[in-house]
Amino acid sequence: MQKIPVLVVFCLLLAAAAACSTQRKWKQLSAHGTSASLQLPSDARDRASPSTAETLRDTITVRDESGRKLILMRAVKDEATGEMVASDVLDAAVVTARFRHVAERFGTVELEFDISVSDSLQDSRWQLCFTPEMHILADTLQLEPILITGKGFRNAQLRGWQQYERFLLSLARDSLHFVDTRQLEIFLQRNIRDIYRFKTDSSLVSDEQFASAFGVTQQQALEHYTNRFLIRDHVRRMGRKDRMREKWVPHPIQREGIRLDSVIREGEGQFVYRYVQLLHTRPGLKKVDIVLHGSIQDAGTQRYALSDSKPLTFYISSLSGLMEERERYKMQIVERRAEANTSCNIAFSPARSELNPSLGDNAAEFRRIGRLLGSLLENEVFDLDSIEICASSSPEGEERMNARLARSRAERVTAHF
Repeated sequence: MQKIPVLVVFCLLLAAAAACSTQRKWKQLSAHGTSASLQLPSDARDRASPSTAETLRDTITVRDESGRKLILMRAVKDEATGEMVASDVLDAAVVTARFRHVAERFGTVELEFDISVSDSLQDSRWQLCFTPEMHILADTLQLEPILITGKGFRNAQLRGWQQYERFLLSLARDSLHFVDTRQLEIFLQRNIRDIYRFKTDSSLVSDEQFASAFGVTQQQALEHYTNRFLIRDHVRRMGRKDRMREKWVPHPIQREGIRLDSVIREGEGQFVYRYVQLLHTRPGLKKVDIVLHGSIQDAGTQRYALSDSKPLTFYISSLSGLMEERERYKMQIVERRAEANTSCNIAFSPARSELNPSLGDNAAEFRRIGRLLGSLLENEVFDLDSIEICASSSPEGEERMNARLARSRAERVTAHF
């Protein structure tokens, strides 16, 4: 019967116990639905801690020496009845908002939220990965993840890297590793002593000189003293390179593409990270939703997905939201005023206002006035607004009579045309 060392058996038992402990803890977390929370930053920095709130309560329970339970409460005197009435102070309820209004500044908005991880989610053998996901209009953007790495998980990562580096160092990095240089040197020393001096000669030896001295070329000599078994072994080990990397480094340490990688010890309390993301606004952007995805990776190959957090909503107050690509037109009437003046000489009988076409050149003047009115009415650029007709009389006689005569002549001309 083969005997297994006690130390090996003890290590196997420890590994099995650790695996069972991890599975049991994960089942407990799954049963309670524990996950990280996504919260808006609180503006109240001076809230009392739970331990302080306990001391401020007005009801306490004590036991006397005989074991009896006594409830002590603060009492106040009722002004109406004069009796002592017990009083208690209830803690105020805290309401956590799931949305916030943010304003645009120079084309960007700053989204700020807290990622809170309870101590029940933290384990030295685990690595927690939380990735905020931002929903913008019809797009979905994955933000940089944050990693919370347990001390034991990081030690396992470092040990894996060391094992993998030792494997890489065992690989041949020089082609001379496959050449039996010792046998080649012995052959030259025993059979071609004149050529053996090349060992300590630093002068350059060309292929032609080497071939004339040895009777073979350098390539032929290397191929003759090359160990084919070592080459096959090297090829086989190189083919295992990727497989050994997956074995020893299943969880490589990430250096880029992450927002934070914090190594913590087990039982250090709640972990809170203030996440600040700068976002460039765009036309039509009114709100942004953020959801937190999380997963647990243990030191082995197990991976557990956490339930998504409730979304946070940021409403954007942005001037770019008022922009529209649709063309708009404004109709405006532009007025242009023009005035046309002409003088027509219509003859009237003295002290009379009747029109007489046969008097003087009245017939020709009547035709000229008709042509002028026709051209004004048919004009497509201007609309005819008004026509003013001015008539006069000779200066002899009374002024009031002359004014009435001139007005009567103008009215006769207006009525005629």
